[in-house]
Amino acid sequence: MSAQYIRDHYQVPAERGGRLTFDARRTGIIVGFRDGYLRVRFDDTPHHVVTLHPTWRVQYEGGDPA
Repeated sequence: MSAQYIRDHYQVPAERGGRLTFDARRTGIIVGFRDGYLRVRFDDTPHHVVTLHPTWRVQYEGGDPA
């Protein structure tokens, strides 16, 4: 599923290269999308990519908590 699907379905400003904060303490960058989820590289673990739900404990930079 695409970034557009995630933006439309979850009403979030998700885009590749967008910054976010997870669980109010970890910051990272969106590097891709998979099956309706975000693929994120956190700043503190730059060689590891994790999968996050677009609305679970995610706050998009410049946006409201999802």
